[in-house]
This record gives sequence, structure tokens and C-alpha cells, in this order.
Amino acid sequence: MKFSLGLSGLVGFYQKKYGSPEWRPVQSVQEADRYIESNAPLVQNTVVTVPIHQRNTSFQLKINSTSPFPVTLSSMTWEGNYSPRYYRRA
Repeated sequence: MKFSLGLSGLVGFYQKKYGSPEWRPVQSVQEADRYIESNAPLVQNTVVTVPIHQRNTSFQLKINSTSPFPVTLSSMTWEGNYSPRYYRRA
């Protein structure tokens, strides 16, 4: 899954399998950025890739931020393999 974030602070992604009581943190890679010391440490636009190797019907995903800064979620896209059931070759 790829999340497009606008003006945002620190964001965490958590995944839970169905039937499991605990949320596990999903490690995503964010590029380091620099900021002027008199300004807030916010990134203007970034795309975060969250790797998930499961079917979309077997997990839940939660986005959480404990930072006092705002979080702007612009869009979400996903990449995957699609195979229709009961395909019959003509």
C-alpha cells in the first residue's frame, strides 16, 4: 500500500490479523529530512510505502499519530495480483 501524505508530522502504521488480539507495528521507510530550527519539523509531501504480504480480507490496518503536529492523508493506492475465480480458457 502506498499512502500519499501532505503536510504531516510523524505517522505510525499498525496491522492486526483477524482473530489476533494484538496490533503489530508495520515498519515503513521514511526519508530523512532537515528543517530550520525555528520551524516545525513537518514534511510537505511524501509517499510512504507500507509492505503487506497478505490477502486484503485477512487483516486490518490502522494509521496512528501520537505527534502534536497535524497529519494530512491525501490518497492511498495499492499494488497486487488480480486473478478472477473460475477462469475458463476460450
